[in-house]
Amino acid sequence: MQPILILNYASYLEPLGGGSKADRYIAESIAAAGRPCKVVVPASHCEFDATYAGENSYTVETQLLNGVSLDIVFESRQSHYRRSTGLVIHAVKQIKALRPRSILICGSDRGYQLLKIAATHSNESNVIYIPRTTLDLPFGPNALVQDAYATNCLHASDAILCPSQYLVDYIAKWGNGLQASKFDVPVYGQPPFHNF
Repeated sequence: MQPILILNYASYLEPLGGGSKADRYIAESIAAAGRPCKVVVPASHCEFDATYAGENSYTVETQLLNGVSLDIVFESRQSHYRRSTGLVIHAVKQIKALRPRSILICGSDRGYQLLKIAATHSNESNVIYIPRTTLDLPFGPNALVQDAYATNCLHASDAILCPSQYLVDYIAKWGNGLQASKFDVPVYGQPPFHNF
């Protein structure tokens, strides 16, 4: 069975915000439904490894957590803040090796790098983009960065899922023909709320 691959820049082991908790809920729900799920994320802000001083130096720790195969990418702080080079390289390797059924890009995608590599390397995989705010979109007046290539990648994607009707309407207004669907997911995680 082809896995679902989730690519994310947010911390997974320590889901501090609503978006991170929602992403973890999505991954664990996929695994609970019996579908293999692989998540590729960076190490948390406290877990950078000073031994990885080179621009492209990184290592990966794989864990199984609640049925989800988790690849945690450790790299130097310098590489992480530039573009998370190791995360991007590892994500491309996973897309090519796994040939996933779907690729989900969740949350804040710095420079739209994960969206761009998913669009470039996806082959027959479905690409699904899950922005959290208007800042996660490459167009419109509230975009952090206007990016025509990333907008074209969104046009080529199979779906855009949003946590609010406001974001769906924003995409319809500013996305030059893009359509999105509202996707309700619990941003506080699953009860009981230990991390609330």
